[in-house]
Amino acid sequence: MKVIYEPTGSAREFAPLGARLYFGGCAHGCLYCYGPRTIRRTREAFLNHARLRQDVLRYLERDAQRIRGDDREILVTFSSDPYQPLEMQLGTTRQAIKILIDN
Repeated sequence: MKVIYEPTGSAREFAPLGARLYFGGCAHGCLYCYGPRTIRRTREAFLNHARLRQDVLRYLERDAQRIRGDDREILVTFSSDPYQPLEMQLGTTRQAIKILIDN
């Protein structure tokens, strides 16, 4: 599984690299959110369906080591908020940022 990737299409205007930690949706339900359109789901199907990718930190570490020294910016999640409510228990985004900084 690849966590760090090069976005395609219009997403490239925001950052040359992206990192997918969560998938499936977002728990915040912001009215201005473009996430549902991005992954082609209805707002109802998108809301409250954020799931953490299995072993995401292990794969992120591998990807970060692979691109070590690359100075391109990495946007942590294009299609949802990187700080999902799950974050309060898991701290995944915080750990991911540490991995990215260390590499």
